[in-house]
Amino acid sequence: MLKILENDVIERQDVTIHVPPALARPHPRGIVIPTFVETLTYTERGRELRSIRGGAVSALWYGQAIMQAFGSGSAGNSPNIDYLSDSIKAMICTSTYSADQDNHVFKSDVTNEIGNTGTYAAGGSALTTKTLTYTGSTNVIAFSADAVSYTSTSIAACRFCVIYDATPSTDATRPLLWVINFGSDVSTTNGTLSITPAAGGYATITPS
Repeated sequence: MLKILENDVIERQDVTIHVPPALARPHPRGIVIPTFVETLTYTERGRELRSIRGGAVSALWYGQAIMQAFGSGSAGNSPNIDYLSDSIKAMICTSTYSADQDNHVFKSDVTNEIGNTGTYAAGGSALTTKTLTYTGSTNVIAFSADAVSYTSTSIAACRFCVIYDATPSTDATRPLLWVINFGSDVSTTNGTLSITPAAGGYATITPS
């Protein structure tokens, strides 16, 4: 059963976050930062409920993610991200995390992760079936993976999914890639929280 709690918190047994296609926009750093915009949808026993209130799902690259992939912006530094080989994880945070696209660089910058519940453990689970592709006709580089699902969870309220590289040895050296904002607080009660990417992938970069 759906329950609307105080402050527009939405609680139900199962919640599915559909991450929509990326809409690329120019960025002054000389790269393209994709922006996602879509409506948060909910499912009950596999059936989508279209009439439930939800926020607009959005997502952005952390601004320094590309720098980390090319050596952290300092001469002599080795690249810090290998998307296909490294353990790329999806961490869930509450609305009290204030995502800072420009100044948050590493996992140690992220606060207010939810507690362990169901199959969710600290740091989140690794993305599976990752692919990294380039389409010459559109000049789009796509970062794809399977949907992320956390089962048997009871979450009071969550708002963000932070994607980061968990392979480096410390939180202070684990680069952030992108952050997904659910648009409103969502909750589960002994249910499944799922985050499903668009057909075009979780994120894209379009060289210009």
